[in-house]
Order: sequence, then structure tokens, then C-alpha cells
Amino acid sequence: MNTLDDFEAMRGLSAGMLASARANDWERLTRLEHELANRRDALAAGPDHLAGLSRDECHRVGTIIREMQAHDHAIRQIVEPYLDSVRALLSRRARKRDLSRSYGAFAQSL
Repeated sequence: MNTLDDFEAMRGLSAGMLASARANDWERLTRLEHELANRRDALAAGPDHLAGLSRDECHRVGTIIREMQAHDHAIRQIVEPYLDSVRALLSRRARKRDLSRSYGAFAQSL
């Protein structure tokens, strides 16, 4: 697989992540995120793959990267409110647990 194909594959994974976020399919989103990270890391670990690309291919890679950034932004717009609600839920549970630990023994003695 050549460098342009690698970037195209990552763009496809990124688009799949966005579709998964829109469908609230968190398991698929996480799986695709790991697959994308593995591809990115493998590409980064190798030699400078961009050096062998033509001007047109470099332009295409730039376009792909901007598309992936747009996907990432859209995913964050979907995921952040969900994560905020999960954080709030966990925070309420932690406060309730702490109150129970602090005052539970006192309340039981009454």
C-alpha cells in the first residue's frame, strides 16, 4: 500500500467514526479510533513518506487531512455533550457515595 492509499484508508476510518458517533455506536467508534491510531502510528514510524509524493499527491494528502480534521470536529460536537452528561452523572454518584460514607453512620444511629 502506498502513502496516498494509507491516507485514503485513514480518511475512510475517520468518516466511519463520524457515522458511528451520529448513530451513538460508541463501541464501533472506539474500535475505528484505535484502528486509525494504529495506522497513523505506523505511518509516522516509517521514513518520510511524503518526500516521495508528487505535488498533486501532496495536495491530495492535504485535502484528506483537512477532511479528517472536519470529521474530528464534528465528532467532538457530538461526543462532548454526551461526555459532559456522563461526567455529571458520575460526579453526582460520587457525591452521594461520599455523603453516605460521611453521614450514613450518623443517620443510622438516630
